[in-house]
Amino acid sequence: MIAPIWRVVWLDSMRTTGWRSRSEAIAELGKPDILQCESVGFLVEQTNERIMLALNVQAVDGGEPMVGETIIIPRPMIVSITAWTGESSA
Repeated sequence: MIAPIWRVVWLDSMRTTGWRSRSEAIAELGKPDILQCESVGFLVEQTNERIMLALNVQAVDGGEPMVGETIIIPRPMIVSITAWTGESSA
């Protein structure tokens, strides 16, 4: 097995463009669901500071697996981590 598959729910930063009043800008803070992201991928590495997932993994005969399309998520931004069991919830 190359790596377990994980679902990670995490918070991201948000940037806006354009001018608005201070009260309109503060109103954006009332929409935290905008900042919540979900990523699913192969677990490449995890440390106390971060985890790394890869969207793609390629097995190499007799060599180290190749990984592509990676994302690094800082631990303080992680809301939840769930191992994928292969079973559908539908």
